[in-house]
Amino acid sequence: MVYLRGSGACPKRYDCRPRAVTKSIPVSTFLDQMALTTMARECTKPQASQGYKDSDEVKALFAAAKQASTANAWKQAHEARKKARLAWEHAKLDEEIYAGEPLEDWVEEGTLASPPFELQELQDAANVAGEGVEDWRAVGEVRSSESLRPRFATSAHDHASLPSWQDLGHSCLAAFAWTIGSDFANQVGDDEIGNDERDRQGSVESPAFFALIADVCVEEAGRRFGWHAECPGLEGLNLREVLFMDDAIVWDTSGPVLGRRLEQLAVVLAEWGLRLNVDKCQLYRSPYCNSQDDVVVGGHTLVADDHLAVMGLKFRVNQTASEML
Repeated sequence: MVYLRGSGACPKRYDCRPRAVTKSIPVSTFLDQMALTTMARECTKPQASQGYKDSDEVKALFAAAKQASTANAWKQAHEARKKARLAWEHAKLDEEIYAGEPLEDWVEEGTLASPPFELQELQDAANVAGEGVEDWRAVGEVRSSESLRPRFATSAHDHASLPSWQDLGHSCLAAFAWTIGSDFANQVGDDEIGNDERDRQGSVESPAFFALIADVCVEEAGRRFGWHAECPGLEGLNLREVLFMDDAIVWDTSGPVLGRRLEQLAVVLAEWGLRLNVDKCQLYRSPYCNSQDDVVVGGHTLVADDHLAVMGLKFRVNQTASEML
């Protein structure tokens, strides 16, 4: 064994940690560097660390892991430390956000950039939109693309009073999801478009295509099975489902009702050659949810998560913006 010893004095290391006053500072008529150093040494001490510290339970797990010296014991100890540290970070973040005096109510001041619209303006705009059906019927024989423009610019797919041949567009759209070739029937003529590989979910060009199909399927399921627009317990919110492309978020105050609505939506999707992947469905219960009934979809019981993932972001009730970022 060889001992190595350097020559010269080791440089002194100064303690630069934050310090806290422990006793009253005496009155002094003269101050210099030595007096300040003495005063700091006698009247202050380093502040206690505010960082994470292992709890007694975590320390006990690490002590047991050192004694057992097994991979499973070490894994359990590290998982417990990770979980405890995450809980400490959340508690520390909430403490910093909600510390101090509560915020006062915000009072809006200043002038608006433009006057708000009146009820009569809204009614006039709705009346103008209602003339779309008559614009469709105003065009007689189709001779050019210009004669079709007023029809497609002023109508919607859910106008039940439109001529029956216009429903063929949706039939052709459904055929894209079912068959290899699609037949288009219109007033100009009948055409067949070959589709060798079909447009499948997950392909590059599919988002807009399947977004339209999902919109039609949700609308059809609500109409066919009599879904009510207003959700019980959320009076005034005439909305019970939201679509982002072909992903749907459906909510309800009852577990069995929510499962039944998803099964009804699956029936309509099956008519388009699509299916509801229950394994990819996610269930989230609000902490204010009184119903703890199971949500069963096609014999599969959904297990509730502690968050709702939307496009990679995790959302939950009482979540802060800083936590989400």
